[in-house]
Amino acid sequence: MSYPTISVVFDRRKKANNRTPGFIEIRVAYQYNKKYISTGLKVLPKNWKNGRVTGVMEAKMMNQRIEAILNKVNDSVNSLI
Repeated sequence: MSYPTISVVFDRRKKANNRTPGFIEIRVAYQYNKKYISTGLKVLPKNWKNGRVTGVMEAKMMNQRIEAILNKVNDSVNSLI
């Protein structure tokens, strides 16, 4: 039996550059289907390192928000399983 994979994705549409921030999304993948859930957050590529927001004053709050959304998605997927 296979289980869905859940991950944090930055700038999946490859539109971010030095002046344009990229979106941070949560990806839920199961078999050949993928669904993306917006976190409502955008950062510049230089402020995204190793799956975390860094180098901005709101980094701690942004990372907590990403973790909270990730936990909600994990809980929802687990309840469905």
